[in-house]
Amino acid sequence: MKYFFILLIALGFATGCGEDEPEIAIDPALQGILNDFAEEAASRGLLVDYESLNLTARLQTVTRAGVAGFCSSSEEGSREIVVDRNFWNFAVPIQQELVVFHELGHCILGRGHRDDLDDMGNCVSIMHTTADNCLDSFNSMTRSQYLDELFSER
Repeated sequence: MKYFFILLIALGFATGCGEDEPEIAIDPALQGILNDFAEEAASRGLLVDYESLNLTARLQTVTRAGVAGFCSSSEEGSREIVVDRNFWNFAVPIQQELVVFHELGHCILGRGHRDDLDDMGNCVSIMHTTADNCLDSFNSMTRSQYLDELFSER
């Protein structure tokens, strides 16, 4: 009987710890890109703290045609990034980064869509609606200028 009470008390401590802490769920596959976003933001003078922003990020099958990811926010202030698992599995890293940064642009930076074109018909922002509106030229050579634009509108 004595061991039963000790087990009960131990179980109470184990299940009671952390109840007041927010549940932050970031899929490990997305963590590196979220870290890169926070680093890019910091290099431009913006602190991004996912825990205080109550952000979750996960891979999931998205059933909406042509949607590689989305951002949603709740009235309580939580934010969620969802990236389509099928897109993720077939995309190259720069495409994965583009989609995650685009969704973080919505969820963290409060950016809307921007479909402006340069003289060559290229998207001037990674915040464009679809590749049908402009030529997506986000790559390792143009990345820096696109990120400067992304973080410029705060």
